[in-house]
Amino acid sequence: MARYYRYKHMKKNFNIINFLILFVLTVSMSGLLFADGGNAIEAEKSYERDAEAIMKNFDYIIGPEDVLEVFVWRHPDLSATVTVRPDGKISLPILDDIEVSGLTPKELDKSVTQGLSELIKDPRVTVIVRNFSSKKICVLGEVGKPGMYPLTGRLTIVEAIAMAAYTKNSAVLDSVILIRRDLDGTPKAMRVNMKKILKASKTEENILLQPNDVIFVPKSFISKLDDFLEFFTRKINPSIQWQLTKSY
Repeated sequence: MARYYRYKHMKKNFNIINFLILFVLTVSMSGLLFADGGNAIEAEKSYERDAEAIMKNFDYIIGPEDVLEVFVWRHPDLSATVTVRPDGKISLPILDDIEVSGLTPKELDKSVTQGLSELIKDPRVTVIVRNFSSKKICVLGEVGKPGMYPLTGRLTIVEAIAMAAYTKNSAVLDSVILIRRDLDGTPKAMRVNMKKILKASKTEENILLQPNDVIFVPKSFISKLDDFLEFFTRKINPSIQWQLTKSY
């Protein structure tokens, strides 16, 4: 039964992995779009090297209003389906309130397992996100925790990238791309100079995020914004918008 639940969880993430494979491979084949006078071959090799790490790290970050199923093998009385409260916590049988906001399902799985280990022998826990919160953003690229994040309250682009743990040594902060949909659903891309915002403390340029925004932190300067947007619209947007707006 535990394997069955894990299989279901893996199956739900299969489309995310497919999207990331498509994203990485397409970017690697389209290096000329992103490199400004750089070596396209080297850019291709770089994205190929990063592909495995990106796919392993990509996950959903739990937030308020998410519905979680916590399954404890052979202990149905300890299993529960719960909604994350506005304070970012959940309540489970025999455990005190647990802080879950900001964790991935795997991290919560580990946390619950550790808590139950003090009370029962060899607990086996599976955490599944049954229903995502209605408002989400996505952060991709040179960040330590690429994935979908809940959008609760006011969140700026600087805060989102910091939350996703951008990679200081490889992220090109003067060419961060924000993709946002117009009222008619058409995606638009804008370049955000994060380096300028951080150094000059220009808070007026620190954009407030909206539901379904996509942030891409590149590894090389994206010189042709129109080409990147066209590439994004054809290859990435259909998959990622489905991931941002679906629920289980």
